Amino acid sequence: MAIPAILVGAIAKSTDWSTVDMPRSLLHASDNTTLADTRLVVPVVLQYLTPQWVSIFGMGAISAAVMSSADSSILSAASMFSHNIYKVLFRPKASQRELLWVLRGSILAVGAAATSMALTIKSIYYLFALCSDLVFVLLLPQLVCALYVPFANGYGSFFGYTFGLFMRLAGGEYLIRLPPLIEYPMYQEDELRQLFPFRTLSMLCSLFTLIAVSYLTKIIFTRNFLSPKFDILGVFHEKKKINDEVTVSMMELTTKL
Repeated sequence: MAIPAILVGAIAKSTDWSTVDMPRSLLHASDNTTLADTRLVVPVVLQYLTPQWVSIFGMGAISAAVMSSADSSILSAASMFSHNIYKVLFRPKASQRELLWVLRGSILAVGAAATSMALTIKSIYYLFALCSDLVFVLLLPQLVCALYVPFANGYGSFFGYTFGLFMRLAGGEYLIRLPPLIEYPMYQEDELRQLFPFRTLSMLCSLFTLIAVSYLTKIIFTRNFLSPKFDILGVFHEKKKINDEVTVSMMELTTKL
């Protein structure tokens, strides 16, 4: 599936754009044989180097694919905010109508943020790499513990996520000129670039923090070192309450039988 994209890029790279009948504003001011904005490679190649019918079908297909992914991503992000953050943390008794309006506002906010990023970030590849970076550092430990660590809980998840995010941001990001708080070995000060594998280190810190905090909180609450009222996330107290309700229901059912 990467072959068509590679071919389009190779065609754009090898084309002498000064011989193509197209607006000169799309070309470099100093070198009119190359495109000024690499983000326009696909539409420019389809529009000026293919027959019109190929350009129409090609741009239509790409637009449909992009819109399908974009609207589903925006809707999922807005839904997660309205149901998992707004309802759980701020308004537990919020009505469905209220959540609907929060969802609509979230869609506008997420859409505006996504549009701003698309207009200001000059490299699509950078966005792809940054998303993969954050997924690796922040979400991989969560997934591993959810699948393979039976005692993982919300406290460990929160502290692991927070610490992993801090470690990742502390390493800096030279593509957006974010200066690092921690200069690891082999740091290049002139380019604000870390040669040390700090992303892997951040991921491991997040993973170990998640496991350690989950195990520690499990011992603290299951052995009654702290009162259940300090279980603010309801990880252990709610489970015990549910188990008690199930036990009472089973006893009532046995009595009736």
